[in-house]
Amino acid sequence: MTKNRISILLQCGLTMLLFACSIKAPQIVVTGEKTALENQAIGQFQHLADENSVIASTRSIDPLPAKETVGNSLDAVSSQRFRRDEINELKHEKVAGEGNDGYLAILPNDRYRQESAYRERVDRLVQDENLDRRTIYNQLLLFSTTAEAASDSIARVKLAKMNADDSEPGVMIQKPNGEWVEKDRQ
Repeated sequence: MTKNRISILLQCGLTMLLFACSIKAPQIVVTGEKTALENQAIGQFQHLADENSVIASTRSIDPLPAKETVGNSLDAVSSQRFRRDEINELKHEKVAGEGNDGYLAILPNDRYRQESAYRERVDRLVQDENLDRRTIYNQLLLFSTTAEAASDSIARVKLAKMNADDSEPGVMIQKPNGEWVEKDRQ
């Protein structure tokens, strides 16, 4: 009986020793640098800044835009990415669609007409999205190198087509003649 007790105690002791050696406290190092998630939340989109630098370097005759303008464009892109899921939800509910002028348009449905809280949410999201689009459009116009590209109406038509092409099937798209159609599900 004592041999069994000693054997059990020895096994328990070895098990405890084994587990005690394999558990290690995590090492925490503070670097002072932002994590990838923080960078994403803050909206540091280096690719947009790089594109603006390349475009700006080709326009040596014209003065460069103020740094605030470029910063506003980056903020606008960040805001758009932040609210993308909500905008897609509105598009799939068919209460918002891609207008032929490059802006998001409200397409009032029964819920929009009947629920004031829903209507206020839709109005706010569409207004914020369109303000960001306007900021980005202005930035693109500022960097355009030809008279045709600098035309606001031509730029908005091209951007409207781009927004329509980027939309998922089932989203409402406004044709150039003003007619609203559902994007094909292919």
